[in-house]
Amino acid sequence: MKILIGHNHYQQPGGEDAVAKAEVEMLRDHGHDVLFLEFENSGFKALSITSKVHNVLSWGWSQQAYEIVRAHCESFKPEIAHFHNTFYMMTPSVYSACKAAGVPVIQTLHNYRLLCPNGLFYRQGHVCEECMDHSLKSAIKYGCYRNSRVLSWAVVNMLEKHRKEGTWHNKIDLFIAINEFARAKFIEGGLPGEKIFVKPNSIAFDPGLREATGDYFVFAGRLSEEKGIKLLLDTFRSLPEEKLIVMGDGPLMDDCKEHTKKNGMQNIQMMGHLNKREYYSILKKAKALIVPSLSYEQYTLVAVEAFACGVPVIASRLGSMKELVDDGRTGLLFEPGDLKDLAQKITLLNNDISGALAWGKEARRVFEAKFSTGSNYERLITLYQQVKIT
Repeated sequence: MKILIGHNHYQQPGGEDAVAKAEVEMLRDHGHDVLFLEFENSGFKALSITSKVHNVLSWGWSQQAYEIVRAHCESFKPEIAHFHNTFYMMTPSVYSACKAAGVPVIQTLHNYRLLCPNGLFYRQGHVCEECMDHSLKSAIKYGCYRNSRVLSWAVVNMLEKHRKEGTWHNKIDLFIAINEFARAKFIEGGLPGEKIFVKPNSIAFDPGLREATGDYFVFAGRLSEEKGIKLLLDTFRSLPEEKLIVMGDGPLMDDCKEHTKKNGMQNIQMMGHLNKREYYSILKKAKALIVPSLSYEQYTLVAVEAFACGVPVIASRLGSMKELVDDGRTGLLFEPGDLKDLAQKITLLNNDISGALAWGKEARRVFEAKFSTGSNYERLITLYQQVKIT
C-alpha cells in the first residue's frame, strides 16, 4: 500500500513525534511504500516580528502547505493520507489538498486541540472544560495557549473557521482516538462518533521483560505543571527513605532542581534527558513508574514502555489513566493532586512486593495483547482498509 504520513513537529520534541516515527518504521517494515512528510515549528522563534504575525494569521490555512501536499499527492499517488499533527505550520489546509487529489484522510487525535486550544483540558492547576461547555473564546479570556491572549485568539480563530466550514466532518474520513475515554470526549465535543475509532499507541520496539527490581521509583516525561511533577517531588519529600529517579526535561527543570536542593531532598535524582539505552536500564529496575498527571493524560508512551518491561504503574485516577491501569492488577490508582493518597499507594506497594511483581507480570501481558507492534499494525491496517472501501 502507498501511504502518505504527515506530521508537524512542535518546537520541543514529544511523544507524538515518537509515535509518528514508530508507525512509519512499522509500516515500512511490513513492506508498505511510505512517504513521511514532516513540517517543523522550531523555526518560529527565529522569524522577524512581521513574519511571526503573518505566520500566526495563517494558522487556519497555509497555501504553501496546501501546494506542497497537493504536489506530493499528484506525484506519489498515495492510497491513504494519515496525519498525526497539523498544528501549526501544516494547518488543516492539507486535508483539502488530499481531498482535491482524491486521497482519503485519516487524523490521529493525539491531544484535545480540536476542543480545547491548549490541547490539554487543563488550566491553573485543574481540569478545565470551559471551551467545550461554553465557548472557545474562554481560551482568549484566560490566555490558555502559551499564556498569550493573542496566540490563544489565533488558535480559537483557526478552530472556529474550520468548525464553520465543516472541515472535521467533511474533509476527514476517519479519526483515530488513543483510548475510549478520548473517543467519548470527542463525541461529546461534537465530532462525528461514527468516524472515530480507537487504536492505542505502541512503542517502536519491545524492550523485553525485566529480570530484576531495584530500590527506587521513577518518573519519566516532560517536566511541566500539568504532569504533576511538583506534587511528586513533595510526596517524596514526605517519604525521605524512598528513592525517586526523574528522567526527562521541560520548562520546570530548573525549578525542580532548585526545589530539591533547597529542601535537602537527597532521595531524588534529576537525570534530565537520557538516551534510550540509559532510559530502559533505569526503567526496567524500578519498583514502579509514577504518572501523577493533573490533566486528562492520553496513554502515555512511558506507561506503555513500563508495561512492556513488566513494571507496574502508579497513576492519577483521571481520564484515560484509570482506563489503562487496572487498580490492584497492573498497578495502583490515587486521587489526582492528593499527596497523602499517593504516599499511601507508594507505601502499599512497598509493603506488598510479591503483589507488585504480579502486577508487573500482568502489565506485561496487557502490553502483549494491546500495545505490541503486531497488534498495533493489525489494527492500523484494518482502519486503512476500511477507509479505502468507503
